[in-house]
Amino acid sequence: MSRTHHTVAIAGKTWPSWNARLVTRSDDGYIKVISMTAPWTIRLPQAQAGLLSRLFHIPAIRVCEVADSVWVRGDTLDEACDLTLRSIAAADFFWIEPDGEQLRERAARVPTSRLPGVDWQPLHQFVQLERPASVWPGELSDVVPRVALELMPSLDVSEPNVLLTTQAAWTEYAVTAPQVRLDRWRFALASDGRALIRGEPLPPLPGERFFEREGIAVLAGWTWFPSVDVAVVRDVFSLGTNDVALWWPSDACEILRGEQFVAATRSAVRSSQNVSGGHHADV
Repeated sequence: MSRTHHTVAIAGKTWPSWNARLVTRSDDGYIKVISMTAPWTIRLPQAQAGLLSRLFHIPAIRVCEVADSVWVRGDTLDEACDLTLRSIAAADFFWIEPDGEQLRERAARVPTSRLPGVDWQPLHQFVQLERPASVWPGELSDVVPRVALELMPSLDVSEPNVLLTTQAAWTEYAVTAPQVRLDRWRFALASDGRALIRGEPLPPLPGERFFEREGIAVLAGWTWFPSVDVAVVRDVFSLGTNDVALWWPSDACEILRGEQFVAATRSAVRSSQNVSGGHHADV
């Protein structure tokens, strides 16, 4: 596969740049690297493999193990990625040369080593995740933990689309609401008197508001770390097609199966007042 060569003018000189650095000149005359498209790799001790959780937000990362070391490689490097790599103090950084085999240390001019010639696998397959403790005991037996998923506050606040309220508040509201409004929602009832409503916009009721994405519901203003794709989180929680994991910052979670939700209608809400089974979710 051929590589297009580029040139970058720095301080009056033209430097060949196969890694196509994009640069700009700041007010004080210094050159600032904005992004780089050169492939790179890092090597770190196997005992430090848990630090790779910091890289989950970087796309197309691949990993391999050689002896007592773990190697990670990527195809591009921007400023955010570079800062993340530098935060892993135990890692040795290399540029991958155009031949795809030779390695050059960050500040070196000539290659000093070679890339391992082994099979590489995606990072999310290499670093197995441990889900938080479930309120249902005995569900973690098939999970081999390497890095624990956890919740943390997020500046990205999405519009809530799941409401946890009381059955009494939901019933009082729903039996008088027009059906055109109820059509927005599906609900499930817990045996302890709680009601969970899915849909948007949510009804104007008191309670805890969550943002759900593909079945993973976290309190508004929270997100998970490492920032893996939601499909990976679904696999960790072993969710079915329409299941919902209600994930609390305390790391407890409540899993509701898809069949526990029913369409919101006045008759369904009224009948649920006298039914102890059916769509009740024992969570």
